Amino acid sequence: MELYYQDEWVTIYHGDCREILPELPKVDLVLTDPPFENYSPDWVTEYATLLPEHEHHIVFSKFPYTGIIQTHFNKFPLVTEYIWYYTDTCAFRSKYMPLLHHETISVFSKNTKSIDMERIREPTRRPGVKPHYKTNKTRGHTGNKKYWGNNPGGSCRSSVIPVQRTMRGSLLKVQTPIGVKPVELFDSIIPAYGSGLILDPFLGSGTTAYCAKKLNRKCIGIEIDEKYCEIAANRCRQSVMTLNI
Repeated sequence: MELYYQDEWVTIYHGDCREILPELPKVDLVLTDPPFENYSPDWVTEYATLLPEHEHHIVFSKFPYTGIIQTHFNKFPLVTEYIWYYTDTCAFRSKYMPLLHHETISVFSKNTKSIDMERIREPTRRPGVKPHYKTNKTRGHTGNKKYWGNNPGGSCRSSVIPVQRTMRGSLLKVQTPIGVKPVELFDSIIPAYGSGLILDPFLGSGTTAYCAKKLNRKCIGIEIDEKYCEIAANRCRQSVMTLNI
């Protein structure tokens, strides 16, 4: 396998993930957006078999591929799913189906105890109303009221995450695929799933690696197209450490 880029936090390999995956160490989280055209039952089964040992697997998909992923990725149980919602879309296949304004984010896990949703709370959705949470303090009340108090962390994370897509050419002033995932989306999910090594077998333009480094988590990325290896490496070189956890 060809080592394309490496720093303290990120390692990027240039090559076919099918050849590289069996050589990798155990990871906490696999987070990836595979090429949709390869979604088939046989491909999903092969992909799951090649993955190194890991705790959680998060995969992006669109209709009609979501059903294939959720049915045939049987390495771990499907524990939840998020819906990434965006307003901008195109009229592809609009003659026989509605416009797609979302992607599905499927979460598979063998260890739900290591999932910490407290890390990805979001600002309260009702301005002027403080979010609440259960406490052990009585505060002089009786009944159920004694268990509730203000939660400074915000509201529980919704399964629907509204984040606009990153448009073509807007990333580092280079041509990038219109499907590149926005940083805000990954920041809304990653912290809840482990605290160790992250793997993206289809790295693309490097959003997974960029966000992992920003969150002080190590990441291994694999990309078969050298053009996108370069984009991802440049993003990681320019990233700034902003969060300590």
